[in-house]
Amino acid sequence: MWLLKFSLIFCTIFFLKDCQPKSQNTRDNKAVWTMGQDSTTSTEYMCSDNDQKRRDTVEDILCLPRKQFLKGLKSPCWNNTTNQRIQCLPYFHVIGSTGTAVDELFLKISQHPKVFSYEVDKSAVKEGFWSKHRYKKGTPITLNEFTDLFPYSNLSSTDMVSGYLDVEDFSNTQCWKHIRQNNLDSMEPAFITAHLIRHIQPETKFILMLRHPADRLFDHYMNEKGRTRSAVEFHFDVLKSIKELNNCKLIFTTRQCVYSQKYQAPITESLYDIHLQDWLSVFPRKQVLILRHEDYVKYPSHTLNQVFRFLEIDTKEVFKKHWQLPESNFKRQRKRMRQETREILNNYFHSSLTRLTLLLQDPHFSWNDDL
Repeated sequence: MWLLKFSLIFCTIFFLKDCQPKSQNTRDNKAVWTMGQDSTTSTEYMCSDNDQKRRDTVEDILCLPRKQFLKGLKSPCWNNTTNQRIQCLPYFHVIGSTGTAVDELFLKISQHPKVFSYEVDKSAVKEGFWSKHRYKKGTPITLNEFTDLFPYSNLSSTDMVSGYLDVEDFSNTQCWKHIRQNNLDSMEPAFITAHLIRHIQPETKFILMLRHPADRLFDHYMNEKGRTRSAVEFHFDVLKSIKELNNCKLIFTTRQCVYSQKYQAPITESLYDIHLQDWLSVFPRKQVLILRHEDYVKYPSHTLNQVFRFLEIDTKEVFKKHWQLPESNFKRQRKRMRQETREILNNYFHSSLTRLTLLLQDPHFSWNDDL
């Protein structure tokens, strides 16, 4: 048992080494993070005036002053008195998840005349701001630089909104130790990306698309950049990953194993209950629209109507005048998972999906109707 524990701790250090801050500065000032004015949930954390001025460290988002948004605009914009310009943040975030056609959905949302979309191909560095690029070694991207994606000049009317896509935000488990309020010696974070966004923009709307966890995992694994893989490789990497995760859970909690280790197959990203519990502990349920990939593929128009109602923007004129929906790319099936692998994964994800349906109070997220 001691050997197993040692190996797990070693893997934790190895997994997080590229994101590991060299030191944790002493903080002089205290601050309190809360869910909102009426919330009884609060967490005290430390700030230092010097941390925000250092160019060799990650920006301390939780210690930045809160923004005073301009009235009369639907998009969250404020007057930056330092550089004498109006800056804006996205009105909504599409936060995941990988392997669910959510990037395709985002492009369709962006065709709405009341939605301003940044040029995806010109913003690769800033696209993954919350999940990775604000932690980049050398010259991490700052919040001010991120807002360049959403120029005030592009908002042609007061009711126009901008959106942002990062499929890794929802289930990102890397680099959380760069959030200064987290304990370097812990195996799991006290603060995640959701806390940072809440501090800067508490009224953000989120769109999350989930897919049957086995299918999401297979698609993610088979389509990772720079790799050509087979269903046979997937099968054996799944077996290895499940074994490693189960061994970890003999000693640590599931959440600790999710946040502290990297597995051969990205299996932990399909443990939706863990990630969603984290996000819903920060944002109220009414600010998160949760969709099913399978419903989007079958009924894209209905799904988009759901999205537009959630974003509180008009739908009728769009479908009548502006554009028609092409067939989803996901209707054309590519490589297929082995049936043996599917049965193993269905069995493995069963308890996670049970917890998810209880969390959402929605039996559709058991995916029993799709098996």
